[in-house]
Amino acid sequence: MLGVIFSRDRAMQLDAVLRSMFLHCQDVGNANIWILYETTDDRHEKQYQELIQEYSGRVFFKREHNFRQDLLSLLSSFEKKKFQRFVFWWLCTLGKIGPPLGSQLDRIWRRVVSPILNFLSSLLIEKIIKDYFVFLLVDDNIFVRDFYFKHAIDLLRHREELLGFSLRLGRNTTYCYARDRKQVLPKLENLDDGIALFDWTRSDGDFGYPLEVSSSIYRLRDVLPLLMAVPFDNPNTLEDRMAYHSRFFRNKRPLLACYQLSVTFCNPINMVQSVMPNRAGEFLKYNADELSSKFELGERIQVEAYTGFTPEACHQEVDLIFEKHES
Repeated sequence: MLGVIFSRDRAMQLDAVLRSMFLHCQDVGNANIWILYETTDDRHEKQYQELIQEYSGRVFFKREHNFRQDLLSLLSSFEKKKFQRFVFWWLCTLGKIGPPLGSQLDRIWRRVVSPILNFLSSLLIEKIIKDYFVFLLVDDNIFVRDFYFKHAIDLLRHREELLGFSLRLGRNTTYCYARDRKQVLPKLENLDDGIALFDWTRSDGDFGYPLEVSSSIYRLRDVLPLLMAVPFDNPNTLEDRMAYHSRFFRNKRPLLACYQLSVTFCNPINMVQSVMPNRAGEFLKYNADELSSKFELGERIQVEAYTGFTPEACHQEVDLIFEKHES
């Protein structure tokens, strides 16, 4: 399995994602974890270089140059014949063409052009890959309880009606932070290993939002053709495109899986992008530069302090607890 973590100017928070994941994922060694990162100045770059040294041999880092091309390169690292490589990148190039997000032409593109490109890309991908999986994550996640990648992979292999496995959802996520309201829990079908299934096509709030970038596991053959067929420039526009095109899976893959209790949550205490007006830092504010200063002083987020924490939402603002880092 391939894991991709998106990160920008958040060395402190990225370190917490990685350490909490290594603490709680019981089979993390079965995944190739890549950090696709961007820095805006030398100070942040130096801190990422420090993390590259600390996590050498455990995760891989790729500095972002062209977000869409970089991500597609990571996701398409499987073996391809020369002609397949040519067709793959030709389709990717066509998918890159697109009107400004939210414009009238963009709506036409989404409804007419993208489905055609997605169909052609699916035909190509089906011939190349069958048993690949991808795990998408962002740098303000914190893992709070043990989990296995194997649980998600086994389900995705044997349940074709399943679209993905969400690590951020559970019986406890009764509040939708993005919409600032309570959300209705769907009818959950209980399975072994503390896992549940539900119909996302009939679900409310975060439960009805199946394609996202902050802690879900998918079949690569489901998401890669979609990404080949649409333009995006960063994690925010990527998720926007994914969320819109989830409707194409309503009939074929109406189910989503999760643990009974979520194993991770996003802690939206700051914002390092200006593309989307996402809700963040309304109750707790930790400026990225302030966290950068703490990082330079050798402080880190004490991830063990969040073990067993049960959030009420996929996104929840929580105080950070720091400790002195030992190299």
